[in-house]
Amino acid sequence: MAYTDWRSLGSNHTIADTPATGFQYRYSVNDDFDYFTLRDGGSIITDRWNVTISAPDGTVIFQQQVAIRYLLTYMGSGALLIIFVWYISSETITTTVPEDPPTLAGDEGYAVPAGGSDFTALAGKIMFDWYSPVYEIPLPAGAIFDVTFHTAGTPALSQAEAAVQTRVLAGGGMTGTRMTEDGMVRLVRPRQGGGLEFISGCDVRGLGAVGESAWPVSTTDAPSEPQVSSLVSSRAAATHGIAFYLHQVMPVVIYQESGNLMAVRSSDDGRTWGEAMEIVSGVTMTAAEIGPDGGTISVVGMRPNFVVAALSDDHWTAASISNAIEYRLLNGEEWPASAWQVFAAAGWTDEQWKLFTTENEKTAPLFADTRASVPVALVCSFERDADNDGQPILRKTDEFAAQGLPSLPLSLQFMKIQNNVYHLIIDNSGCLRYYRSSDGMRSWQ
Repeated sequence: MAYTDWRSLGSNHTIADTPATGFQYRYSVNDDFDYFTLRDGGSIITDRWNVTISAPDGTVIFQQQVAIRYLLTYMGSGALLIIFVWYISSETITTTVPEDPPTLAGDEGYAVPAGGSDFTALAGKIMFDWYSPVYEIPLPAGAIFDVTFHTAGTPALSQAEAAVQTRVLAGGGMTGTRMTEDGMVRLVRPRQGGGLEFISGCDVRGLGAVGESAWPVSTTDAPSEPQVSSLVSSRAAATHGIAFYLHQVMPVVIYQESGNLMAVRSSDDGRTWGEAMEIVSGVTMTAAEIGPDGGTISVVGMRPNFVVAALSDDHWTAASISNAIEYRLLNGEEWPASAWQVFAAAGWTDEQWKLFTTENEKTAPLFADTRASVPVALVCSFERDADNDGQPILRKTDEFAAQGLPSLPLSLQFMKIQNNVYHLIIDNSGCLRYYRSSDGMRSWQ
């Protein structure tokens, strides 16, 4: 996981270095106050600003209000300020889109400095940079940052956005494959405006590669465009994907769309793509690789940690802590259908649910805390859907904890399978870490 440098917003308020798997912003405050602003002995002042981040198509990705409260005290003579002291006493962050945003290392911001003092006359200044939490929310290419309301900032600037800088967690990026059978290079990459695109060709210069080393033996003019170019997903939440060829003939892209792991297949070598298939909800993909049989895809990633807690005998409660949802079952009542969604998200089968709700009355129900995530491994198989006229589908056939792996980054990492041994290399803030599994991704060393 690597941060980019802090960068100012672009001319159209665009966030630099997107697409990304997460972001943080800082807001510069430079406020003036005078004797007439203050009450005897000091004042408590609350400043606010509202932030909206949207995709180029206008889809709102992130929306929040920040309220900073600080205390001013001073010593003076008449209408002259002689010395003043200020410090931030509290902050309130209210995020409405999404309602419970995932964060890295907590959901609190901080100010630098968080207080100060000065000797002055007539007027005083409060100057600090406020740093937001690090939000693990994917951003599409060209994401737009707007300050829609503010009572604090830098008055001398014509636009409030000029007081904002962002840095992002490296994400998106390009993945691809080259098949020796036809020499074609096939790539999946984020597209400007959000979503994912597929391009392929034998001559890599047609894919946009430049420089003599791109095609050193070529004596012909470079193609003006790829042999194949198509749209995998137009949704702004689709941020990164990996292309595979099932059984060496069928292109499939498995990709991340917000908190869902999706897949889409093509029957004409990437020229057009079928309907998107949701493989699993609640898993963030870190790495994926096609199995030796050519018909399965192995995935490692992160899933919210679902834990079990003991309760009293007279009722059960299944709660999603992160969403503040509580399901309660009293004697003689039935579980609401919505409660099943909490258990299903944890990977429970129909059989487990039936056993829990009918036979094992004193078994503790499920609690879900999405702020704590654990590494998981998935096996996905390409099958025929008996309920849909035998149409090919890619679905999750197994999921289990990936013991021995640390907390995994949101960006794509490298995984290969050789002689039934899984090799995983993770870039952790510039330090490469290697893990291997010889039991089908269940345990790693």
